[in-house]
Amino acid sequence: MQFSVSNFLAIKNSQSVSLVASDLSDAKAGLLDYPGREDVKILPSIMIYGANASGKTAIINSINFMKYMVISSYNKKKADEEIGREVFALCNDCLILPSKFSIDFILNKNRYHFSFAVSDKEVIFEELYDYPKNRKRKLYHRSEGKFSFGRNLKGKNKTISEITRKNSLYISAAAQAGHGLLSEIARFFEGIRTVSAVSVRAFDSDELDPRIIEFLKEIGTGVVGYMRVPAEFPEEVKSLEKVIYDAVTKLSTNEVEIKANLLPSNEIRLAHLHESGEEVFFDLVKESSGTRRLLVLLGRIYSVLDKGGVLIIDELDASLHTQIVESIVNLFSNNTINKNNSQLIATTHDTNILKSKFFRRDQLWFVQKAYDGSAHIYPLTDFRTRKGDNLERGYLQGRYGAVPYI
Repeated sequence: MQFSVSNFLAIKNSQSVSLVASDLSDAKAGLLDYPGREDVKILPSIMIYGANASGKTAIINSINFMKYMVISSYNKKKADEEIGREVFALCNDCLILPSKFSIDFILNKNRYHFSFAVSDKEVIFEELYDYPKNRKRKLYHRSEGKFSFGRNLKGKNKTISEITRKNSLYISAAAQAGHGLLSEIARFFEGIRTVSAVSVRAFDSDELDPRIIEFLKEIGTGVVGYMRVPAEFPEEVKSLEKVIYDAVTKLSTNEVEIKANLLPSNEIRLAHLHESGEEVFFDLVKESSGTRRLLVLLGRIYSVLDKGGVLIIDELDASLHTQIVESIVNLFSNNTINKNNSQLIATTHDTNILKSKFFRRDQLWFVQKAYDGSAHIYPLTDFRTRKGDNLERGYLQGRYGAVPYI
């Protein structure tokens, strides 16, 4: 996957991140295949470093905005509603300049390029191309309200263009209309999952993935199993739930399905071994913050590994030891586990990972805040390095930038 964005949040000029492997002599184990090109490999993961407030989260939010526009701009926007973009705020010209987004991705062994630009109120342009036999081919193009379609895009293309509003993407309208290929591409965007802030919560699912418990065992958390119990809440909380449900029901239309039970019906308790050999079950609030975070993270991780897609984690190292972070990343680098070419994009402050033998140099990216307050994104491969270099020391010394000014 390659992604570019300009004039959005902390990003002013066009910035890009890429998961295409470079021609470094680093280990090739874990690299993913590129369809039709034996000479090109794909990275299973990248780690993004940068000082606080440098713009790392802006990258994540810009990918999420693109996903939202593809999935929901048609069915969740009214005709006269503003798009809701957030431009780079430290530049007067940026208020009127468009925000641009583009992505290259592989779906069903085919490469696609999708891009669009928006103002506050409308989509300025939008285009989708594929690359059969590595040759660029137009599927559709939209500019200033006019549409053109390639011969190979089958479906009710013109009819859908007539119902596409100026503040929604064509692909969003097409997916809602059940367009074959474009619905499939929209599902690719649905497969982009993000984990930003994780809190303690009750689990309301049929089962906890047994691989999560096995992972927790292997890293020495003391967890050996789990049980599900009915969730218990004070009567005043249950009363508040009913008040909220009644209020939402009155405000909703018949098209909106409201979940009757807003509170989870079950919660998880984790098992630890007593000195007698019996299992003792603890509430989640008695577990460490790292264990609680891993429960949620690993659930998302195994789901993406099973189904394919892209997982984005903001501050992967929060409450986690370096070796646990390495173990998580290695799940994506293990071809016997990552059978669906899933990818991980994560931000981190953990510099210990920079000296890990498990990372290739092209998996490391940096975000530096420029003097005008905008984010500049670049890979470690922009610098001349050698295998075996102490990258952690070089980074902390400021050799690659992306460190705080103190």
